[in-house]
Amino acid sequence: MRKLIKELELSITNKMYWSALNTALLLPDICGALDSPNGQAKGGKYVAWFDKYVLPNYPDSINSWDFYNLRCATIHQGKLNHTNANYSKIIFQLPDNFGNTVHCTIFNNTVMNVSLEIFIEDVISGFEKWYNERSNVDFVAKNIENTVQYRENGLPPYLVGIPVLY
Repeated sequence: MRKLIKELELSITNKMYWSALNTALLLPDICGALDSPNGQAKGGKYVAWFDKYVLPNYPDSINSWDFYNLRCATIHQGKLNHTNANYSKIIFQLPDNFGNTVHCTIFNNTVMNVSLEIFIEDVISGFEKWYNERSNVDFVAKNIENTVQYRENGLPPYLVGIPVLY
């Protein structure tokens, strides 16, 4: 999991914004699944995790289902809007050379703007809090062991001396 967080941070640093957004939108889904005895992801688990660890940083005008629906639209359709969302579109302000930040702004009651950097910081902060609270719970620890792992020296006896994800 720490490798995924590091890659998320590097994505935003290296201006890989779509990768950063997708990873940030997926992380609550992964954590919600890890925090479930059966290790399975469901929309309600995403929302419960997001409600507790990220949403307190956002105004009442947006909810966890908006972010879950955005996750679905972005991951499955490559779009930043979803028919079940409270807004016709959610846009993410990218970092600029002047340090300008526009965050949680609503335009014409139809478009929500979120700073991508702040959103990612909020998701990472939520992950850290969740991880510190829950990673020692037996089924959570077991589920974490079963997530994608990076092995620098391979996975014997299959591939030895070659980095792999498994």
